[in-house]
Amino acid sequence: MPNEPCSASGRGYINLSNLFFHFDDNLKYDPWELNNLVDDPNHSKTLQEMRKTLNRWIRDTGDLGQNVEPMKMYDSDMKVYLNGLANRGRGDRLEEIKSNIAQMKKWWKEGK
Repeated sequence: MPNEPCSASGRGYINLSNLFFHFDDNLKYDPWELNNLVDDPNHSKTLQEMRKTLNRWIRDTGDLGQNVEPMKMYDSDMKVYLNGLANRGRGDRLEEIKSNIAQMKKWWKEGK
């Protein structure tokens, strides 16, 4: 999924795959991108523009990512995924992946 430019600053972008709020200028001060600028009032205009860009992208592409799928569907998808790995001889990480799936389900129940 490509990055979408943000016209408010001309220097920022939003990575639509994980909603990453980024400023090119900030990399020299925060090269590991550990500080989230979302709550910084100095960047509120750019954040507003990025949100508009994201909402336009969601509308234009018909993305359903904001609609949480039912747990039954998630379980079904993960079963197919795990079986596919095992059938292709790639089961060496199945336990780790199952643990990750359990964590995702826990977060889902917690509304995260």
